[in-house]
Amino acid sequence: MADTQYWLTKNGDIAPANPANTALGIQVASLETRFDDTYLTISSAQSTAATLTTTQMINNIVPSAPGAAIVLTTPTAAAIVLGDGSAALGRGFKFYVVNTSATTGATVTLAAGTGVTLLGNAVVAIGTTAGFYANYTNVTTGTQALTIVRLTA
Repeated sequence: MADTQYWLTKNGDIAPANPANTALGIQVASLETRFDDTYLTISSAQSTAATLTTTQMINNIVPSAPGAAIVLTTPTAAAIVLGDGSAALGRGFKFYVVNTSATTGATVTLAAGTGVTLLGNAVVAIGTTAGFYANYTNVTTGTQALTIVRLTA
């Protein structure tokens, strides 16, 4: 089954991918311009504690409907750099974690893998979405590092 494609606009809205739809004011941007608009893909749901894959994270929406509080750990910085064909110092990517659970206390907490630093609130409350930006701070083999900053409240 093919992944559903979505378009992230500069004002933070998410709309179905349709680059020809000028009524939405959406313009096509290359994936090389990751600081602007970027296609996002909804990855498979992750509703139990796990280490995310690089594919789940890079320019993705990670849905989750946990029955209780869970922790999603990022891959190591080395794995993320290796998995991103355009990783370069100072560049990065956006991703979102969507917690669709209605169960009291069923939060989703993002935890840092080796070489990853998290800044800001890493807890995604029930019924909310958290946007994150991952910035490459070192792409040298053996010392890869990146910092993930929460973009939304």
